[in-house]
Amino acid sequence: AAAYTPGAFSIGPGVAPQADLYAVRVFGCDGSTNVVSEAIDWAVAHGMDVISMSLGANYGVVGNGDPGSLAEQTAVANAVSAGILVVAASGNAGPTPYITSAPAAFDGAISVAATDALAGIPMASLALSRAGAGTIAVQVSNGAAFANGTSYPIHVLRNGDGTVSLGCNPDEYDPAKTGVSLAGKMVVTVRGTCARTFRAGAAQHFGAAAAAMINSSAGLPPFEGPIPGGAPDPNSGNMYEPVTIPFFGVAQADGAALAGPNGSANPVGNAVATGTGLAANAGFAKIASFSSMGPRIGDSVLKPGVTAPGVAVVSTASGTGNGFQTMSGTSMATPGVAGVAALAKQANPVWPVADLRAAIVQTASPTLMKDYLPRNEGAGLVQAQSATATQAVVRIPNESISFGYADLLNDYTQTRQVTVHNAGPKAVQFNIGVIKASGPAGVSVATPPSVIVGANGDATFPVTLNVPAGAVGGGTAFQDVSGVIQLTPSNTRLNGNVKLSVPYYLVAHSRSNMAVARSGNALNFTNAGGAIAGAAAMYSLGQYQPVPQGVTQNDVRAVGTAMSGTNIVFGVNTHNRTSTTLAFQEVDICIDTSGNTDPSKFKPNFVLIGINASAFSSTFPNNAYYTALFPTDAGCNINGGGSTLFSLTQPTDNSWFQLAVPREGSGGTSGLGLSAAQPRIMYRAYYFGSDGYGAAMPGTGLYNAFTPAVTFAGGGAVVPNGSGTATVTVNAAEQALTPAAGAMVMFRDNPSGASQATLLTLP
Repeated sequence: AAAYTPGAFSIGPGVAPQADLYAVRVFGCDGSTNVVSEAIDWAVAHGMDVISMSLGANYGVVGNGDPGSLAEQTAVANAVSAGILVVAASGNAGPTPYITSAPAAFDGAISVAATDALAGIPMASLALSRAGAGTIAVQVSNGAAFANGTSYPIHVLRNGDGTVSLGCNPDEYDPAKTGVSLAGKMVVTVRGTCARTFRAGAAQHFGAAAAAMINSSAGLPPFEGPIPGGAPDPNSGNMYEPVTIPFFGVAQADGAALAGPNGSANPVGNAVATGTGLAANAGFAKIASFSSMGPRIGDSVLKPGVTAPGVAVVSTASGTGNGFQTMSGTSMATPGVAGVAALAKQANPVWPVADLRAAIVQTASPTLMKDYLPRNEGAGLVQAQSATATQAVVRIPNESISFGYADLLNDYTQTRQVTVHNAGPKAVQFNIGVIKASGPAGVSVATPPSVIVGANGDATFPVTLNVPAGAVGGGTAFQDVSGVIQLTPSNTRLNGNVKLSVPYYLVAHSRSNMAVARSGNALNFTNAGGAIAGAAAMYSLGQYQPVPQGVTQNDVRAVGTAMSGTNIVFGVNTHNRTSTTLAFQEVDICIDTSGNTDPSKFKPNFVLIGINASAFSSTFPNNAYYTALFPTDAGCNINGGGSTLFSLTQPTDNSWFQLAVPREGSGGTSGLGLSAAQPRIMYRAYYFGSDGYGAAMPGTGLYNAFTPAVTFAGGGAVVPNGSGTATVTVNAAEQALTPAAGAMVMFRDNPSGASQATLLTLP
């Protein structure tokens, strides 16, 4: 055989260089969770030790009714039962609570987040010729060379409304389609939807001399490194030849300076580029901007489990022989942790899989992460040597001390018993410390100062979490209490001097205890024992479902209507706690604007839909909730093009949300086209869970958007143990035409469930 030539390979050995690798293809032109399940089953049948999955679906829910999700969950459980370490990517959807993906979210899987391990990144300055634009600092995202002083005419790709385009369509670059040459120019786009590197490749392929991408969140976008070609589509990467032109990464705050005002004609001036050398990477040893945030939706269990480098990772390029490519994502962090899993299995081949999983997760370092938060980074940065050296682990579900979710009317005090297992031949004493990561100042965590674990034995100690009821806060924001219980060997000779870091985690909301009683036209409010102030939002009740229908994350109980300016607002109360309305739960309000008020003759002509924005268009963000209006046929099936209306801030961990629609508008899809002459609607609500299964609300709601049958006055905040009043008035003539079923009084800071909406009879 020919001798090996030093330097012939572009990449070095992986984390576990002696591991045997088996590739099971699950995605071709289209993917299917059932195919992933079959691949996991194949791994079980063929005796694999580790499964690595750089794939997933956002908002991973345990117990979804969707057959594909159930199949995946079952397959993961079977693999774990067979002694296989399952490692999967947390996802690349960014810092949105509960967006972490499945199958990583399933019990028994190690969910992997990504960090930026680049200490320095190449930078440049762009001197902008447009008056007042100044000079901006940019990242040379692919490290490409260029001559200092090069002047690039700035060509901005724009949407029809003049805003900066995502640049995900090849036709936007093609002079044959646009009639505009890109020769010598810098093409400017904004980050989102398609692969970042696609923009660089498309710009170069169609003649540009440089490309620039404005970040969609604060700071600079991820560093890419050399950009290869040959990707199958824009969502996968650069479809064209390898990129040699500079690809500049632009901070979100500098986007307007580079691109100019919306609608500006091209070119919007020139940019003179000058290399400024390596600069300290502000994102170094922090969570990657794209890494999906936990916890797990539904039960608020802590996910992800651990973090590994995932920005500009140099790895093998499939099909190149000995070539490499540089990519970013939790998909690049996951194989690194899978390699650590292989090493842990090699070091302790007879250990139970749960102990191996704990060794990988609990020996991670939280202190090596500069911005450590458990909901982002799990237990911290994975440590291969420690994972193989430890002889002790904490035996606990999901490798963390999860307190789940709590509505706080009273001070919270809960204790979890923590069991330390020592597989070594010598007793180990651990000193116990607490590192706080998130939560209000009044939180305390009590543990004993130390624990002694005998040789080949177990020892248990309590961890008590105390949270003042009013300290966490209410409102719509996500709130958690978290940190790490750290077990440090009392002597460097014990447990290989390896620390164990076990996250503790609670999601909580401080709550009011609002109640209402009607006396004639008066609504009398109290907040007896509330931890925080509460307030009432009042609606005409239209539909009521007293019996839960088992709809995942979206089991609607009541729907009512109210006016906000000239917008009709549909208030929705759910039986269950909805961790977030972004997990593709859907509410459809079918609306009849004909003026008919006979429910037996209901014939909708519009449907108002509320759902995750990305369900309407791949160009919309996956961390926003939009409403949209569409024309329908008589069966409430979409029958023509629609319009998005509002981006609404919906709460996390609550049982209420809102959908809004203009009452007037053109009568097309910008509004319902109502008027004082024809002000009335009938409506019926349909609702669907995050797994696609749903139900219909019983009955038909009626409402006059100009002269409502039921109106309210007064209200306002009610302090803890305080009281307040409001009035309800019924227009008897209108009530005869558009009868309200009652009054729905929404208490948005009450404990989740039915207590967030009291239903009253009318005077």
